[in-house]
Amino acid sequence: MKRCLVTTLILAGLCSIAQAAPDTNAAEVRAELAAAAKPFVEKLADPELKTRQNAIRQLGRLGPAATAAGTPLLRAAKELAARQEAVKALGKIGPGIQAEMVGALLDDDPFYRVAVLGAMADWPRVNADATLVRRLAEQFDKDTPGDLRIAAATVVVCMAGDAKGDLDPAGGLLIKNMIDSLAGPEKNTQTATAAGLAAIGKAANRPVLAGLKSRSVTVRLGCAEALGLMGPAAGDDDAAALTEWLDSDSWRSRLAAAEALGAMGPAAKPAVGKLIEIAWKHGRPEAPPKDAVGAEAYGPLWAHQAAEKALMKLGPVVAQPPSAGKIIPLLVAEINDTKPGARRMEAVETLAAMGPAAAGELPLLLQLLDEPNWPVPAVIVKAIAATGEPAVAAARALTTQPNEQRQLAGVEIARRLGPTASPLAGEIAGLIAGAGTTWAVRVACVEAIAAMGPGGAAAEAALLGLIRPVKESELEREGDLRHKAFNALGAIGEASVKSLAGLLDNADGAIRGEAVGTLGMMGSKAGPAVDKLVEKLADASESVRLLAPVTLAKVGRAAVGPTTAALSANDPKTRAAAADAVGRMGALAASAQSKLVELTSDQDAKVRSAACWALGQMPPNAAGCDALLARFGDSAETSAVRSTAALSLAAWPEPSAKFVRSLAGLVGDSKLNDAAFEALRTIGAGLAAVSGK
Repeated sequence: MKRCLVTTLILAGLCSIAQAAPDTNAAEVRAELAAAAKPFVEKLADPELKTRQNAIRQLGRLGPAATAAGTPLLRAAKELAARQEAVKALGKIGPGIQAEMVGALLDDDPFYRVAVLGAMADWPRVNADATLVRRLAEQFDKDTPGDLRIAAATVVVCMAGDAKGDLDPAGGLLIKNMIDSLAGPEKNTQTATAAGLAAIGKAANRPVLAGLKSRSVTVRLGCAEALGLMGPAAGDDDAAALTEWLDSDSWRSRLAAAEALGAMGPAAKPAVGKLIEIAWKHGRPEAPPKDAVGAEAYGPLWAHQAAEKALMKLGPVVAQPPSAGKIIPLLVAEINDTKPGARRMEAVETLAAMGPAAAGELPLLLQLLDEPNWPVPAVIVKAIAATGEPAVAAARALTTQPNEQRQLAGVEIARRLGPTASPLAGEIAGLIAGAGTTWAVRVACVEAIAAMGPGGAAAEAALLGLIRPVKESELEREGDLRHKAFNALGAIGEASVKSLAGLLDNADGAIRGEAVGTLGMMGSKAGPAVDKLVEKLADASESVRLLAPVTLAKVGRAAVGPTTAALSANDPKTRAAAADAVGRMGALAASAQSKLVELTSDQDAKVRSAACWALGQMPPNAAGCDALLARFGDSAETSAVRSTAALSLAAWPEPSAKFVRSLAGLVGDSKLNDAAFEALRTIGAGLAAVSGK
């Protein structure tokens, strides 16, 4: 990896770059970061609470750069009045203070330990070392506060992969204690602990399976919940054990088993027959009296509904023989039962989950659309579309009917079918352009074309017909429709690039802006429109000028040459926008670096700022470092340019200790304070990332 080792900073503006040993430089930088944090650390001893709280917030702003302040912040968190600010700051600093945080988990105060764990859960990653795993295991005692166990379980979820369960004996102790703690009465604690066990992964699978046979009801239910959260990662043995629960006299056990099995995917196949019996074959339990309250009254019904939902989640599994042959007749019988209380809706939803296996019931589903009092037609539409290619003919028949609701149903089926519905693009285009088509149907048609992707190309002309200037009073309806039309053109892709490029010359700025944004959706496919897009860097509309660099960067390689050439434009706005664009291209536009270095001395401050930012997005190089240091070190330069130069230098690897010292000197400067904080935080994060690898 190329590295820029900045070792000298002369604030008078004379800058140079020297080579230094990375390890030595990193140690010096850490020392300077500690020095930058020191004034705030000293204020943590101030007798005034507001002063201490403000110092804690400033350390939080430094983020990973304040790693050396971890121990003082932990002491500050012991004080209840300052705990909230201290926890936020510790969370922003990150894993560089993990050793100190783990040590704090030995404290006698359980609520302090909750705070420490809460801060740790805010980190982007938590290293699953044996010491931390052992300390976490100690938090899972059924007699400890539920908040403490919830916090510990949250940290377990934040830890990476199966490592948290493989650190024997600490990992084994953690899993055992978590399972034992499920015996506590709090549901929230049980759910959090189950999520932690699921996050541990395969190392927890066997102990959790054993927990299904615990004497404690809550342990058994918690283990079932954990298996459900593991989903497809749970094994055949887990599914077999849960299937036995479906015969339990306890509705809680049946409910837990059904919920877990519904998440397991193919592993739950042996349970499908039993789920069918519970959900459909044996009939729905009688609803409790209206004045009934409590879980015991509604529990059997909840367990029954859980079996229904499990079958819906297991749709592809249920659709396989012999399950499909068993359940489809039951579903059809339920759909045909028009008595009050019949579960017709659930039956249609289950057919939808079975996908193409339910294609034989298309006539029945279409017949349901004619029922005037069917409560949710969208459920039927979903079931029809789920059958796949056989639904194309059904959608075609519906879209040709003069009834708006039938047209909407047909178009929605086409949208759900996506590319499969491409043969309908011509008919749907006709609906879009039809004089009698309602606004709601047009919107649905445009969304259906977008879902078809390139297969919707036959509707391009109809979509272009929707792109016109819109009055402010029409923005909510016609403006939304126009926006959806642009999205559909973007989804069509290469076939619509020429038309979109033509719209870049439209007199309406909003249309030009939408065209630029849509071309950006296409990425490299928009290459043929690059020259037109470069012209938009100088567009009369500010919104278009801001969008153009983003789109050129998304186009990528084809845009590098023309955009680099625009760095030499006479217009400063064009030069600044072009610098923005090549900066977004990053290493792909590294050939533009020499021109960017030149632009850091441009007469226009906005151009200088854009060039400084762009250099920071490029691979580090000596000339770029010199140019950025010159801008940063020039006290006569604008604060915006100096700030941008500082942030770019901070983002590059191995900034010098002297540069960090200069940044620390700007903390408190009314114009450069925010940039100094952000740069120091960025440098600290870079060091943390390197040390964490």
